[in-house]
Amino acid sequence: INVLAMGGADIAFSGTIDNTTGLDAQGTIAVVDQGGEVTFSGAIGATKTLKAITVDGSAGHDTVFTGAVKATTVTFTGNGNTDDILFNGGVNAFNLVITADGRATFGADDVLTGNITTTANGKGTLVFGTATEDKTLVTGNIGTTNLLDLEAITVVTGSSATTTLATGNIFALATAISGTGTVALGGTAEGATITVGSGTILSIA
Repeated sequence: INVLAMGGADIAFSGTIDNTTGLDAQGTIAVVDQGGEVTFSGAIGATKTLKAITVDGSAGHDTVFTGAVKATTVTFTGNGNTDDILFNGGVNAFNLVITADGRATFGADDVLTGNITTTANGKGTLVFGTATEDKTLVTGNIGTTNLLDLEAITVVTGSSATTTLATGNIFALATAISGTGTVALGGTAEGATITVGSGTILSIA
């Protein structure tokens, strides 16, 4: 499926996009950002995973997924840390690759099984909404090495909740943690700074 937003008009897809071939990693979605926001309001890859989803957000318009997304790889290309891809669908499963730059935002209590990486050192921003109960946000790694750090990660945790940022290792230049609960790190965290807000507990495995 190829999606081309032109002329400043937004595009909204309602309904599911599924892979019913019987095999995982079949089918692709490509979003070419020309002039408007693109929203997918149904689950993607519910029966079997898609092979790839590529999103070009370099023109400054958001791409929003309101349902769960399951694919082998989601690749997002932005042109700065305010070019957004947003996930609001609960439980997601894919490897997220940020190329050039861009910001990926996950809604409250939305989680990801897979790794998050960048192809440019010091580029790529992650924002996680406030978790209202105990959650593991990323079952996997964030970043690859000290030579391929993400730019920044923002995590907010709710009252009495323990939010595990990632089960694997984290490579980011800056991580900002806030809220009234506990943020746990499942693996090592390497980068320039980790900032912990007042009233937030940081737990290191």
